[in-house]
Amino acid sequence: MKKLVYTVQGFTGAAEACLLEQLLPEVLRAYGSDGVITADVGQGTVSFSVPRAISHADLEQSINAALAGCGMSLVTPPGVRYFAYVGQKSEKQKRGVPASVFAAVLITAVVVTMIFTMLITSVFSTLYWSGKNGPIVPGEGSQSEVVDTETLTLIDQLIKKYAYEDVDRDAMMEAVIKAYVHATGDVYAEYYTKEEFEAMTSENQGQMQGIGVSVVNSTLDYNGVTYSVIEIIMVYPGSPAEAAGVLPGDKLISVMHEGQEYSVTAAGYTQAVNYLRGEAGTDAEFTVMRPVGADYELVEFKVTRAAFEALSVTSEISKTDSRVGIVNILQFDLTTPEQFEAAVDDLMAQGCDRFVFDVRNNPGGDLESIKAVLSYFLSIGDVIVSTKDKSGNTEITKVAVTKHGDKAYSACDVTKEEIGKYKDLNFAVITNGNTASAAELFTATVRDYQLGAIVGETTYGKGCMQSIFSLAYYGYDGGLKLTTKMYFPASGEGYHGVGITPDYPVELSEQAKTYNIYILPEELDDQLLTAIDQVK
Repeated sequence: MKKLVYTVQGFTGAAEACLLEQLLPEVLRAYGSDGVITADVGQGTVSFSVPRAISHADLEQSINAALAGCGMSLVTPPGVRYFAYVGQKSEKQKRGVPASVFAAVLITAVVVTMIFTMLITSVFSTLYWSGKNGPIVPGEGSQSEVVDTETLTLIDQLIKKYAYEDVDRDAMMEAVIKAYVHATGDVYAEYYTKEEFEAMTSENQGQMQGIGVSVVNSTLDYNGVTYSVIEIIMVYPGSPAEAAGVLPGDKLISVMHEGQEYSVTAAGYTQAVNYLRGEAGTDAEFTVMRPVGADYELVEFKVTRAAFEALSVTSEISKTDSRVGIVNILQFDLTTPEQFEAAVDDLMAQGCDRFVFDVRNNPGGDLESIKAVLSYFLSIGDVIVSTKDKSGNTEITKVAVTKHGDKAYSACDVTKEEIGKYKDLNFAVITNGNTASAAELFTATVRDYQLGAIVGETTYGKGCMQSIFSLAYYGYDGGLKLTTKMYFPASGEGYHGVGITPDYPVELSEQAKTYNIYILPEELDDQLLTAIDQVK
């Protein structure tokens, strides 16, 4: 079994916790779960255990369908799906599985093995292990003994000859490969189709398509009626939304889709957000209620979607102390080093001489990104991270001038002048249970080099590294992500499965927990206020 932890949009209090505990058990049992869930009001998350081999996409779709009517939904990002194994591997098939699910898994398993037999001989015969360990020799490290090709061929022939329904071979191959990868037991492993791989690559480079807003699920009380709305909490600079005049605080109440208007209340948050999304060159039409004093005005928009650069870093001056700059690092993608440096420099230019770096709900990201950011705080030769693969091979990465040959990574280049640029900065870091992976490495480095205070809650505990393989290099579409190494901060003290305990443990108050973390007022944010106290 494995434990899944999801951030839930619209989960702001005890009432939603009760709804989650009522709605989800039967959905989960259909996937072989025991139906026991834990709803954490403070984090806005829900957790439960499910069999390892289930389809995450199918499960998420079923859960969102159950939650659609009550204004809640699973969300990623910035709330990110996390996984952690529970129980022993040998027990993973002891729970009963519904017949329909079992049949689907059986069919998928049959075809997946057949397809991967072909892939093993054609693709992986030339695959390089992260481009460093030489070409993979056919059969080397394989588990071909588990592939019964004769039986698979027979079953495939029977399906083609006798199945009443026509089979979509492309869809079957996609489902098969995804199931095969998920069945490895590597909870971070993922197969990407061509479209998914391109989207994932673009997002990692900060390139997005749409109108350019960040939103949360919310409500609006107006004339004695409570409406479900999509609240806009951020408008990306240079985005179509900014050009059209969309503002943070606008509450989207309806959206057009294929010529028909849908209210957020009727469509549900998730569906309404899907209607808002779309490819560059297409139009998004929607209506917002904009706060004007104690009242609202109705504003209609027609915005042409376009490509834009997403924000991975936001910043502001503290309302409590104008000398304190607050920098929120949302994730570590390839834009983060430049955006982080620009944010800190801008705040310093405005008179800030102490800082709070907020990595709450930061799911991590690219290793080159976090290496560049940490270089700003360390000296040449300082250890940033060490990694160990399954053979015990260790590699140590130290701070150094870095020039990437790949243009996509140019924002992660590190010059001599940038190394140690913020070494003497007075700052604190805020964490919570959704601070993971590269964000934990950031936190651990601050701890190990005693750079600043850590405030908040124990972090998630993900100390394993994934490598992404582009199958296009071998003549195939898509990509593959696999866990290939464990990694450790400078101290060598791993935090995988444990997390990092802050110097100053602080939980949010019950009142603060009723807010989404991204719109939590500073005066109610006990974690932020404690961090500000630590830099005075």
